Amino acid sequence: MTKPTSIYKIIENNLRGLALQTELLEACDWDETRVDEFSSHLQLAFHYITEERLNFEEGKIMLREILELNEWSDVHYNIVLKMLDYHAEDIKQFMLSGEEQ
Repeated sequence: MTKPTSIYKIIENNLRGLALQTELLEACDWDETRVDEFSSHLQLAFHYITEERLNFEEGKIMLREILELNEWSDVHYNIVLKMLDYHAEDIKQFMLSGEEQ
């Protein structure tokens, strides 16, 4: 991890994370039960993608298909893509370690 260059840099990731959480909550009509349902589908989708050992592009296609099958919109899919981008470094380390948490 690189050393932050300012106080703002220290909290910037939390602000981005909060913005994505708010965006997801809004996409679920401010219903935390729907967010929980979406999270459950997302967890299952990522488990399947990991088990199938799909590469990133194949995983994105499979993720879209799984979300569509569970009647989630492109809005939800695009939020997940932003989250993947936001956590790209952590995901890369996870994939390199070969371990599933």
